[in-house]
Amino acid sequence: MLPVFVYGTLKPGGVYYRVYCEGRTTAEHKSWTRGKLYHLPFGYPAMTREEGEEGRVYGYLLYFANGEGQLRKLDHLEGYTGMKNSPLNEYEREEVMAYDEEMQEWRLAWCYVMKREKILSLGGVFIPSGWW
Repeated sequence: MLPVFVYGTLKPGGVYYRVYCEGRTTAEHKSWTRGKLYHLPFGYPAMTREEGEEGRVYGYLLYFANGEGQLRKLDHLEGYTGMKNSPLNEYEREEVMAYDEEMQEWRLAWCYVMKREKILSLGGVFIPSGWW
């Protein structure tokens, strides 16, 4: 099983959940991770994870049965080439620690993040609540 932390269009009820996630997960849990969340003018969010950064981003921890195959599909959707820090990437894929609602560490999971400079250059607006 492959854990992926999602916070935007891939979470239950999101526009891409039905296409990429529904019927493909073995478990789904509300969770959060450290970072800051921004709304992009294209109708989807991006989060940052920078050294010493405080804040929480809320979403879901999804467990996929067909891990590697599903990860390739998500990489394509999120504009991740598979090469870290490639100028062709829209998002980077990183491992994050996902926490449950009682602040207990749940487990490491893949997550798609964006550099703050890129978010600001795209006109991203900070979401203080951490929920998109």
